[in-house]
Amino acid sequence: APTLANLRSTIFNPSCSFSSCHGGKSPPAIRLDGADLHAVLLGKPGGADTPMPLVDPGKPDNSWLYQLVSRCEPTDASGFPHTHMPYNAPTLLDPRLVATLRAWIAAGAPAE
Repeated sequence: APTLANLRSTIFNPSCSFSSCHGGKSPPAIRLDGADLHAVLLGKPGGADTPMPLVDPGKPDNSWLYQLVSRCEPTDASGFPHTHMPYNAPTLLDPRLVATLRAWIAAGAPAE
């Protein structure tokens, strides 16, 4: 189901938060294991050189997070390619997980 709780348990915890990238005591990137996950996802700019927010409710194709997990080499506004997420993963996430993230964003990225 496209819920934030499901995204946390199927994508963020197993693929992003277990390492020091997005979890632990002091992650260098955005924190994806905190209680304020919804605020983090909707309250952050996309980073890189992109006008996209991290999550643009109702607009998956304008959400930098969706670009990072759905494309092999997402490009920023300058055309600079970035590494897909999860970082150092040899392949993209399972297409069903990517579809769930897309559906959640398309539904307005609800808090529950």
